[in-house]
Amino acid sequence: MGLSSVVSAPPDASGLEKMRRVLWVLLLISLPITSFPHLAPIDIFGETVVRPLAAYPLLLLLLLDLLPVLLRGGPLPRIALPLMAFIGVALGLTLLSLAYPVPPLRGQTPSMRSLRAFGTLLLGAGFFLVTVNRNRRRADLVTTFRALYLAFAIAFAWALAQAGTIFFGWPEYSRMNEIQRMISIRDMHTFRVTGFAYEPSWFADQLAVLVMPLLLAGLLSGYKVFGRGRWGKLGEALLFIAGVAVLGLTYSRGGAFSFVLSASLVSLGWLIARRQDVLRWFSGQGRESRASGLRFAVVVVKVVALGIVLAAAAVSLGWIFTRYDYFTLLWTRIGRIDNLTLYIASIGAGPRLALAQAGWQVFVEHPWLGVGLGQSGFYLLDSIPNWAMDRSPEIARMLAPISLTFPNPKNLWVRLLAETGLVGTVFFVMFVLMVLLAALYLAAKRDTLARFAGLAGAMGSVAAILEGFSLDSFALPTMWITLGIATASLMATQIPGKDEEG
Repeated sequence: MGLSSVVSAPPDASGLEKMRRVLWVLLLISLPITSFPHLAPIDIFGETVVRPLAAYPLLLLLLLDLLPVLLRGGPLPRIALPLMAFIGVALGLTLLSLAYPVPPLRGQTPSMRSLRAFGTLLLGAGFFLVTVNRNRRRADLVTTFRALYLAFAIAFAWALAQAGTIFFGWPEYSRMNEIQRMISIRDMHTFRVTGFAYEPSWFADQLAVLVMPLLLAGLLSGYKVFGRGRWGKLGEALLFIAGVAVLGLTYSRGGAFSFVLSASLVSLGWLIARRQDVLRWFSGQGRESRASGLRFAVVVVKVVALGIVLAAAAVSLGWIFTRYDYFTLLWTRIGRIDNLTLYIASIGAGPRLALAQAGWQVFVEHPWLGVGLGQSGFYLLDSIPNWAMDRSPEIARMLAPISLTFPNPKNLWVRLLAETGLVGTVFFVMFVLMVLLAALYLAAKRDTLARFAGLAGAMGSVAAILEGFSLDSFALPTMWITLGIATASLMATQIPGKDEEG
């Protein structure tokens, strides 16, 4: 597959439109790179490890694509209205909080943290709006899916090369790390694959929220991004297998849990909702009953093949996870489950729990309006639970007077509650749930492209909700791209195309 086939534009497209399409594809191709060393625009908000390379083409698209549409009075999708309301509320609450500033902490001032937090929120919203605007037609969606598959085929290849270095010593670590440092501010991990991301959990987030839902939705819906040719089917099947392996090799408990749970819930619900169709397939009834015997055999073969692929994926994940103590702690420490706090601390998640509990305490003290976007870190250290000071060396180091670490809740939902209160959180939750409902609506349609986009969007939305319990940054584009594709698909598939089933 060449890049030209992904970037192809209609013959009557203007030069500016062709440039926009190239920028959009470049944004998607660069999506796996999350901590680019030379991202000057993000440095305006201070040193940060979240430095997506995709921000460069995004900024150009905002100026050349989205801004002209908005100036012409182009409508925003209704799903985006709660997001716009959240941004307005967050801005108002943050300005209000700055009227009563708290003392600086570890070199950080309230105004600096607010500017940084609001800037990353606008960056994330920009990813969402540009994604919606760039995918208003069926052909645009196909271009997007193909570009994403190409981007992560490259990321999978790099991750598997990292696995070769980690487990077999080839390619040589120094050479691999030299390349890694060209695209990331962090050295290559010595035990877990990171792809092009800053850390394994960020790579796993990309897989769980965006990539694996697309690949699994293709298996379930029957839609093939590269057509129904033999090589297209084989390529997508190999991508799914590689994705499962790479997800396992990240050893990210949160990423694996988010994908498995979201995929199980959405797939099971979708199959139950379509149980009559499934029964008709097995009975050979319907418009193709004249070939019921052959139809039955084909369906059985497909179901068995899909079952074998999913079972092999589950077994492979289980085998990979048992090789790492970080995972085996989940069941070897199960005897402490009667004390949930003790159990969570014993499996290595104590610092996250402590910071989440501290963030929750900040919310309890400021339940309606919160403390302002980006301000929760100034309150967290005073709210750390006592148990964490004894059981978590990481928390103890953070509390030390000489520490330079600025704390954060490490939980998006707790952060929203602590910083924007119930008023702001309701709008953001409403936005995510509206996208999820739109995706479920698409998944129920007979149009294969709509069904594919809907299943992927539903799995990705649920996974994003789950991933929010372990990540708290607005600047990571994965969630915004997923929500944007699901929103755009609702509009793009309103007009039937050649992908619609008869």
